Amino acid sequence: MDKSHGKRGGHRSDPVVCVGTGRVGRSAQLFCAAVGFVAVSAIAVVCLFDIHPARVNISSHNPPVATTSPYLYDNDGSMAVGADIAQVKGLTGRGVIVAIADTGIAQQGDRYHDDLPSGRILDQYYFKDWWTGADEEAAVDTWGHGTHVAGIIGGSGLHDPLLKGMAPETSLLVYRMVDPPYAASVNEISRWMHTTRFEDITRRAALHNADVFNNSWGGSIAPWDTYNEYCTVADRAVRGEYMNADGRPQCMNVVVAAGSDKRLIGSPALAKNVITVGAICDGNSANYGWPPGKVADFSNYGPVDTGSGKVRTKPDVVAPGVNITSTIPWYLSRWNKGVGNYYAAQEGTSMGAPYVSGAIALLLQKYPDVKTWPEKVKARIINTAVPLGNGVEKEGHGMIDVYHMLYDDDSFRALLWEGSDINVQTPERLFYFDVPAGFKEVRTTLVWSDRPGTSEIANDLDFSVYDRFGSLVGGSSSCGDNVKHVVISRGEPGIWKLAINKTRLTEPKQDFAVCVSAVLAEPSLTVSVHSDRAAVRQGEELKFTIELADTGYTAAGSYMSVAVPADFYFNCVDIYKADGTKYRYDISDINFSVDTYNIAVGEVVCGNPRKAEWVFKARDILVHEKYTFRIGARARNTTGIQQSIMISKANTPIVVCYPPQLNFIAQEGGLNPARQSLYIHNAGEGPFSWNLAAHQSWLSLAPASDNKSGIAEIAVDIGLLPPGIYEDTVTVTVPDAIQQPRAIPFRLTVSPRNIEALVGATDSQIYTTSPGNAFFLSRYKCEKTGTLGEIRLKCSSFGNVRVALYTDSNGDPGKLLTSNYKSTYVTAGWNIIPVSEVNVYAESHYWLGFNTSISMVGYPAMPPGETRYKWWKFDEFIFPDYAGTEFTGKAAQMLISGWGRPESLEDN
Repeated sequence: MDKSHGKRGGHRSDPVVCVGTGRVGRSAQLFCAAVGFVAVSAIAVVCLFDIHPARVNISSHNPPVATTSPYLYDNDGSMAVGADIAQVKGLTGRGVIVAIADTGIAQQGDRYHDDLPSGRILDQYYFKDWWTGADEEAAVDTWGHGTHVAGIIGGSGLHDPLLKGMAPETSLLVYRMVDPPYAASVNEISRWMHTTRFEDITRRAALHNADVFNNSWGGSIAPWDTYNEYCTVADRAVRGEYMNADGRPQCMNVVVAAGSDKRLIGSPALAKNVITVGAICDGNSANYGWPPGKVADFSNYGPVDTGSGKVRTKPDVVAPGVNITSTIPWYLSRWNKGVGNYYAAQEGTSMGAPYVSGAIALLLQKYPDVKTWPEKVKARIINTAVPLGNGVEKEGHGMIDVYHMLYDDDSFRALLWEGSDINVQTPERLFYFDVPAGFKEVRTTLVWSDRPGTSEIANDLDFSVYDRFGSLVGGSSSCGDNVKHVVISRGEPGIWKLAINKTRLTEPKQDFAVCVSAVLAEPSLTVSVHSDRAAVRQGEELKFTIELADTGYTAAGSYMSVAVPADFYFNCVDIYKADGTKYRYDISDINFSVDTYNIAVGEVVCGNPRKAEWVFKARDILVHEKYTFRIGARARNTTGIQQSIMISKANTPIVVCYPPQLNFIAQEGGLNPARQSLYIHNAGEGPFSWNLAAHQSWLSLAPASDNKSGIAEIAVDIGLLPPGIYEDTVTVTVPDAIQQPRAIPFRLTVSPRNIEALVGATDSQIYTTSPGNAFFLSRYKCEKTGTLGEIRLKCSSFGNVRVALYTDSNGDPGKLLTSNYKSTYVTAGWNIIPVSEVNVYAESHYWLGFNTSISMVGYPAMPPGETRYKWWKFDEFIFPDYAGTEFTGKAAQMLISGWGRPESLEDN
């Protein structure tokens, strides 16, 4: 089918340059409602994936309004995928329509679940099979599974703000395809699954403009172990082969749960064009499902055998699916054998799928122009997913990272996100994108919606990636999957080229999407700990506030741990969401091993630390004077960290100093900086007499001693100190106190008034060719921090000169920082050439370059690798934005006085 007519909107091209236009059969078993479920029919049996009655957790009818929730085994799954950070930026799913094929929605007459009000349900319908009678308009949920799924996607959290869904303002289409009125147990649900009407449901969803279509159901025992008619329907829905009310193709993002019975993935999850979702453990459920980021033991796996030795990666991604608390029908007695409950915990890949559907709703709200491009959505989800180390057959491409689906930061940047097509006339598309210097990896993802009807790939596309020098750095030519994802960790930064080619095309054209991103910094955890007291008495509470931060790319499956001394015991811990609300957990809710308590905190995103408040209590007898608590943190994709904090009994002086570091900034020959106060406090008990000691004669302390908590004023006299950075410590000493002596670091930065670059000269020629035919670069190490505003150059005769300063990129000339741009007339001797002011920094390397119409004299040539040159006529030369390695050869050394010099040059 030609999808270009009426399907695609304008192409989205974020930070990219683009050239181009427009837009199974490996044997498995039956999907089940629970682990160990035995199917009663092998013909038309489809089952839900999740419900483990022994692990159901219930909320009351009238929950409190407090910021803590008493309902949870697990923390909100939105924290696990970073969605709570995105939500505080204002995304709610408004304007996006999500269809749900499940057990219906909580409803009694005109009354709906308050978190899922009727005003947000645009359409509902109960699709029955031939033996259950006529269809009904009301999709009343008589089991609870569909309501639970709907709450994960779009629950408003009216009864409990902590339990709102991923997209709390999204609109819903609710279609019931299950009728279990007589099911006494979860093992009997499969008797009442109606899948022969799946195409009717899909048509109705398209008719009502569904953007996303969630399907938390499926099968794996024959005939469900191969690509069947349900896969065909799902694949057609993604391609827009079902029409909306306007008679136009309605392309839907079809999300399918992988299955929850520890088997190979079956239908419709093995469909080519859908997003198949497995389940991971990520949260707090005592000792079950630990550690975070582990694939749940019930989650079905891949790969999918597509024939002829080819396989397709399934699941595509994973999401939280263990003990997820969400909405349930308040009128059902099966939940905790009572009525009046608004929330309960369930688990399964059925719970993972709606997290992905909700994430897509947020993505479509932020980028509404991709509603007609499910390929772009799938490419973005896979491209930003975080590998957790479970193996591709279990986790696919990793756990969804909702934050980076939506936003860039200092650790991650989207470089290309585009949709186009390959056709008979245009068998190749080219795209260009700018790869920043210092990248750690470049991720490239190609997705197309393949022709439905068969598990094998009908249309096959390949891609190749070339760096700025045209070197091939990555690509994919596999032929069993319509998703191709490659991570590239080599190549020269700059403008790269991506070439997409057809290997096989069985239709006039094939739409595709490509997404490229760069990881700029590896995940790296830091932990900070603050105690509300440094000393405790017997029986007193002790509170630690711990913040876990990440200075690099997303740290997934993160958790904190505290190893507790024997004389203390754990009371509770509060975990804060990004909006400041918090979950509270007691001893029965978190993981415990030997003496260490562990709490999952979700994804840690660069610039968005996770915070937890731990409360411990001292026992009635404290037998030691000092106690050490070991604080740790770990994540699935980075190394763990650990630090210790010492707490003493309350009869010992404890030194507390603030601030922890002193910083003074002054200018050469200028005024002394203002005094700074050092607060010295006794956080314990007992005599407290302190003394201060300074190691520098120009540093003064007043008073230098006292016998109680107080303030010392710290001052510096820069006098005739030359520019530079001066570091030392102020020592605080308290007799008989723990944590002493305390060393308070200080730094004094004296910046120069102005920094000049000088080119020195001797009698040796820089080069012997005719004037104006070369551009020279030399590398220097900057000795001082300051502002460069002019370059001084010593010339042998009169003529015109251009000068420039470049960054250093791993030993090669990098980005142009400043230049005089226009040629400057010089005479024999010293000349001052003004340039645009730019900051330069001590210990950093720079490249100084010049191009001239006259012969120059200078020092002998520098060692190999320290200079670059390129032949270029002076009157045609323009300084390049990036110099790079193309400039090679020998040039003269140039002395930079005041801010640096060639490292091999002796003083003159």
